[in-house]
Amino acid sequence: SVDGMSDAALPLVAQAVNEALMRKSFLQIWVQVPVDGAAGERRDARYAKWHTIRATSDYNAQVRVALLLGDDLPSATAQCEDFWCAEPVRSCIVPTSLFKYNAKGYPTLSKTTP
Repeated sequence: SVDGMSDAALPLVAQAVNEALMRKSFLQIWVQVPVDGAAGERRDARYAKWHTIRATSDYNAQVRVALLLGDDLPSATAQCEDFWCAEPVRSCIVPTSLFKYNAKGYPTLSKTTP
């Protein structure tokens, strides 16, 4: 996840991604980026880290983003629509903590209004 990556480690990770892609043509790399209710600098820093990795790999089509949804689902959904719509999103990871059991015992997402 880019959230736990320090600014000092970022160029090293980006370079490692680029070198791995140059050596293995079949390799796909998914970069996890947390998406929650964060706004402003925190959200922008996450995007900047993702963009650095992607730009260092020369916008290789095998580098994709995997959005990791947070607990603030309505805000995260709006952020996905507004902020990530032009990026190569490969997956959206929904943590099990977001699911609640309904009356019949099946896991469901809670119904909230934005």
